[in-house]
Amino acid sequence: KSPYFGKYDMSLLRVVLYSGMPMPVDVAEQFWEMGVRPCGQYGTSISGACVGGNVITDTKEELLYTSGKVYQGWDVKLIGPDGNEVPQGEYGEIAIWHPHFSYYRTPDLTRESFPKAEEEGYGGYEYTGDIGVFDERGNLKIVGRSKDMILRGGQNIFPKEIEDILVNHPMVQQIVIVAMPDPVLGEKACAFVVPAPGEKPTLEDLTSYLEDRKVTKFKWPERLELIDELPLSSGGKVKRNELKELIAKKLKKEGKLG
Repeated sequence: KSPYFGKYDMSLLRVVLYSGMPMPVDVAEQFWEMGVRPCGQYGTSISGACVGGNVITDTKEELLYTSGKVYQGWDVKLIGPDGNEVPQGEYGEIAIWHPHFSYYRTPDLTRESFPKAEEEGYGGYEYTGDIGVFDERGNLKIVGRSKDMILRGGQNIFPKEIEDILVNHPMVQQIVIVAMPDPVLGEKACAFVVPAPGEKPTLEDLTSYLEDRKVTKFKWPERLELIDELPLSSGGKVKRNELKELIAKKLKKEGKLG
């Protein structure tokens, strides 16, 4: 969707390595169609290295929708709200472990910074705040940050899951979904959309697209805000909190928050 796409010779490009956040599916799809393999690498600032990632022999589905498999030497668990590890196929907070996770000669600080059961051995687990799920082949899929999850009347909505679908809508150039306060359900989903040139999508356009793809109705956005551009940090990440504050102020001004 960039005006620069197709203007340069990229015939020698074979692999794109990326990290920091999952690549939008529509962008990964474009790379695939060009014969380029988009390989995601997952890690954290504290880990100091990649915990897992894709390889060029992964299938199209693995490259587009997962961050690949955990690398040798790392232990990754998905932790549920009750503090226990969840089974394969269920969402949980990503906790990672490696022997180098410790502070030099400061065991008390190590134990405080890296929660773990004593029997796990040297170092401890880092609880990343990322929500993920393991598929049946052992690939790790990142579905978002725990702080970005929308809790709608006791039901969890992971914005990235819906964003990855709606970004392929022909009337949408960019989309971010955030929580908006609701006096009855606690939170609902609000979609901020940068329209494709010359387009003006409606909420019905988005929900019909989701319905056609059999997306569960409680996950649908219930409000649409059209904007010229998304607010970005210096690192290129969307400032979701800024959008959450914006919609909360609008709802209050409209008298919809009581």
